Amino acid sequence: MFSRAPRFKNSRAVPFPGPGAYYPKGVGFTAAYSFGPPKSKRQAKPLAAVPVTASGGGGPGPEPLDAVPVTASASGPVLLTQLARRVQEEGCHHTPPESMEAKTQILASVDLEQLVLGEQLGQGGLARVCTAKTKNHLLAAKLYWQRYGLLPGQEEQDRASLKSEADLLWKLRHPNIVSVVALIVQSGLVQGMVLELCGPSLQAATQQERLAATHLASLLHPTCSGIEYLHSNLVAHLDIKGSNVTLHSAFGIKIIDFDAALVLHSPHQKVRRLPGNTCRLSPEAGANRPYSPLQEDAFAVGAMFTDIVEDLRVQQGELSWEAKVLQARVRCLSLPAEDRPTMSDMLQDRIWRGADEVLAEQVGMPTATPEAACGNVLAKLFG
Repeated sequence: MFSRAPRFKNSRAVPFPGPGAYYPKGVGFTAAYSFGPPKSKRQAKPLAAVPVTASGGGGPGPEPLDAVPVTASASGPVLLTQLARRVQEEGCHHTPPESMEAKTQILASVDLEQLVLGEQLGQGGLARVCTAKTKNHLLAAKLYWQRYGLLPGQEEQDRASLKSEADLLWKLRHPNIVSVVALIVQSGLVQGMVLELCGPSLQAATQQERLAATHLASLLHPTCSGIEYLHSNLVAHLDIKGSNVTLHSAFGIKIIDFDAALVLHSPHQKVRRLPGNTCRLSPEAGANRPYSPLQEDAFAVGAMFTDIVEDLRVQQGELSWEAKVLQARVRCLSLPAEDRPTMSDMLQDRIWRGADEVLAEQVGMPTATPEAACGNVLAKLFG
């Protein structure tokens, strides 16, 4: 029920709620987020933090859908309902991905008191997530969690980190990336953000034995598509794992939790900072060498699907051919950095054409039907 994987390097595994760890009954698909190991639950004294201007701050954001205009005079529950409707519209229609440079609208803000907060979905070291309702819309609220005994200036940094994450998400628009609805403020201070409500994480669904191998195989393409969009905008997620990829009924998956994300200056940029998920480091990052954040994301995608397939092996005793094919397809993502394919490469059919028939024979895929023999089944599974 709870995530036990250590979040930080050299830390021990502890039973704290992690992303996708909590799936309450009666809510349906729920949000799942990762915020690191929790600290003491005692309340901290209020400190001066990140102020929010009257305009809501946040930098450039995407234009609202024409069918759901957001006027400058809209405020409070009216504004929140309009924004929630826009997210709902985007969830029903495939909105083409937009470049970050194309965004002109400012991220709106709502007061914390205007939200009807519901059941808590998870809690970590920086924030907690709960349901947030406005009229007929059920959303998710990621709220700053005040802690006791912080170092001077730490609370300001934490609130600024939440605001930066909201600003980044507002600039991104892709069907496989979680949408931010508004910034949450109270007394002029950032308290968190309102997000669309996502489904259970891949980690949670696997642990609950609710994820079939065929379904899992179909999620590789949308996962690579979402990350390829990030990389095309020079954004590295740096925390790709089963708890940060959630199920979505319309688009397969949604990528969440951008608190470790890094905006790059160049696709060839290398860094030394540790990724958010230190349990599955690439060889170059594990050796404490400068590494490419984009290549680190690619390695993490392969590691995530490989780990889930291994979990399915433990649960089922024997893997289905769909799981074997998936395992074979992501094996290239564990290659050395210079040979590792990019997310764009993973989306190209040329990687698989001519190899699918050999791959199918290697994993023992049924070949009784013409579709299976010519690889059409694989095309349906992997996009």
